[in-house]
Amino acid sequence: MWDCYHVAGTGLGKTIAIAELEYDLVMRQGARVAHMGFEDTRRDVRLLSIHVSDRLDMEPRSDDAMRAVRREIFGAGNV
Repeated sequence: MWDCYHVAGTGLGKTIAIAELEYDLVMRQGARVAHMGFEDTRRDVRLLSIHVSDRLDMEPRSDDAMRAVRREIFGAGNV
């Protein structure tokens, strides 16, 4: 296990870059990840958005569709 800190100026894409890395580690490589973000208001919307290739914070899906996507991302317990 190791820690990684990702720091840079405001608006440079740190958050989405980390979300893309997390998604790859979990969904493609089967790794387990833990994420601690100090400014995130909804911890899972970025991974879900990457999974469905859409901005779910702007265009949410139905409750059933969101539950299904959450199961796909978080069902294995790797996040």
